[in-house]
Amino acid sequence: MIDYQTASELSLLWDKNKPLLVITFIDSECTTCSEYQELVIPTIMENNIEHYSVDVRNNKIPFPPMLLPTSYWFFDENRPPMVKKGIPPNKSMLIELINKAKKVYYGESTSDQEFF
Repeated sequence: MIDYQTASELSLLWDKNKPLLVITFIDSECTTCSEYQELVIPTIMENNIEHYSVDVRNNKIPFPPMLLPTSYWFFDENRPPMVKKGIPPNKSMLIELINKAKKVYYGESTSDQEFF
């Protein structure tokens, strides 16, 4: 867990010279958020992606996400982070998302080709 200030700094300083980055906003008392932490975060980290969580209950956040968990994926410095809400319906969809993000990050494809 990191605080909101640290998450803000990480996001503002992120560029292609740093590893792929995912910052997730969670609620420590949310069942879905607990499932996200158990099911999604290990898969993200197994794929050499930096991941940090921010607990909305323990941080003063000016504009908290309306739905939790909400993840911000940083992999294309030419675009704002991709926002993903909730938990992917299955692991294969998460792996597909990770693979697409990596293709963009490593210059093998573009965000437009993979996501739009």
